[in-house]
Amino acid sequence: MMKVLALTGGIASGKSSALDLMRQMVPEFASFDADASARHLLSQTDVIDQLACLFPEAVVEGKIDRSVLRQIIFSHPPAKQKLESLLHPLIRKECLASLAQARKSGEVRLFVADIPLFYENQFHFGQEYELLIAAEPELQIHRLQIRNGWQRAEALAVIEAQMSLVDKIQLSKSVIWNQSGLDSLQLQLKMFLKHIGIEN
Repeated sequence: MMKVLALTGGIASGKSSALDLMRQMVPEFASFDADASARHLLSQTDVIDQLACLFPEAVVEGKIDRSVLRQIIFSHPPAKQKLESLLHPLIRKECLASLAQARKSGEVRLFVADIPLFYENQFHFGQEYELLIAAEPELQIHRLQIRNGWQRAEALAVIEAQMSLVDKIQLSKSVIWNQSGLDSLQLQLKMFLKHIGIEN
């Protein structure tokens, strides 16, 4: 019987690493990536046209300037809400379609939807389990500086625009701390998967 899991966590907390590890541990695996869905949607002409009306300074010659858009939405909460109100219904629709496809195949044991703003936007899609990947904010900042080449102020602004780690932990049913490298993360994921009935 297929298990359906919502995976979430702040930026640079290690969700992608957790997803990759679960994919290795559970061969009969399917996933949905909300960030990848958003990137795809932001390349669609109809979405770009709507964004040009909302944030004209972020659209240049029919293409979205992601750095400008990021600066706008993380410095102005109402702008962030406008963007989310446009994208999130479309992302949820794609998530539900991906889940339906996994069910139809009859071969998937674990379906994982990687939803960074799961708690912020109450992004429920029929999940049975929820898992928060957590890391201390200073470690998130360090990872963003190395991975994205961001300045500390930019990384901090993005982190502070998300729900606080304390609040996410209070809402979460299961939490994995990703502070100590892949071996620790893998061990904790094995224990979690065993807890929800998936031996690997």
